[in-house]
Amino acid sequence: MIGIMVKYKIKKEEINEAKKAIREFINSVLKNEPGTHYYGAYQLNDNVSFVHFMEFRDEKSKKIHENTSYVKKFVSILYPNCVEKPVFTELKLIKSNMH
Repeated sequence: MIGIMVKYKIKKEEINEAKKAIREFINSVLKNEPGTHYYGAYQLNDNVSFVHFMEFRDEKSKKIHENTSYVKKFVSILYPNCVEKPVFTELKLIKSNMH
């Protein structure tokens, strides 16, 4: 399993556009990626910070995800609206009740 956390901050005036893009993006992931075991996006209490958690079956599934047209579209919407660009952190699973 490959776990990744992404954290970023959006311009206050672009929150609605960002949330719409996040919903569309996650729908595409769920519909098209059987190798992605989990993808969740969370809005922090400051309302401008977001954290995404994703879990891929293997490196191949991660590469498939990274090279999709909907990732490129999401990035093209997200990055220009960021106050703090996304920071990616690889995670090591200790234990899960799902596996």
